[in-house]
Amino acid sequence: MQTSGGHDLLDAVQPQSAQKLAHAALDSFFEVGYGGTTTRYISQQAGMSTGSLYSSYRSKEEILFLLTELGHQSALGVLAEAAARPGTSAERVRGMVYEFTIWHARNYRVARVCQYQLAALSPEHHAVIAKIRHEIERVLRAEVEVGVASGEFDVVDVKGFVLAALSLGIDVARWFSPTGRQTPEALATSYAGLAMRMLGSS
Repeated sequence: MQTSGGHDLLDAVQPQSAQKLAHAALDSFFEVGYGGTTTRYISQQAGMSTGSLYSSYRSKEEILFLLTELGHQSALGVLAEAAARPGTSAERVRGMVYEFTIWHARNYRVARVCQYQLAALSPEHHAVIAKIRHEIERVLRAEVEVGVASGEFDVVDVKGFVLAALSLGIDVARWFSPTGRQTPEALATSYAGLAMRMLGSS
């Protein structure tokens, strides 16, 4: 799981025992899903006892929340960074869609867990993630609205565009494979171009 700078997001998880458990959980959640994963299996894959897991995390769900929060915060980070770049609204929105898409391709394993295991989160944890997702939408919507006001974009349904553009990037995590024909860069370039056409901008 990489940050925009290419570092593993789980490097920030300390101590090392908690980090190893998080990596093992990510592997299992990705391969067999949250429901098919047991705390015993996570512990075994990390080379630890089940008791060691509970000394780092209160539950399997807490590990899922950790992975989901880190993933969503990282995706928000690349989007916000692109939004802060100099240039026109068209340049910024193109960059935002590009970076959001490429993040989901490069981090397809954690992104798939983040996006498709949300129902397993507790109501409290789900609410935290919902706020981050709302902020992701807000950041992109704000720049699109600026472009509409300046005449750069010709789109009536701004909210519809935002949901469509983000869904394109998110869905990449569902099917992307590093052994496939498209690279993350090519895919992100294609989706960014599609977004511009949707906005009536070249």
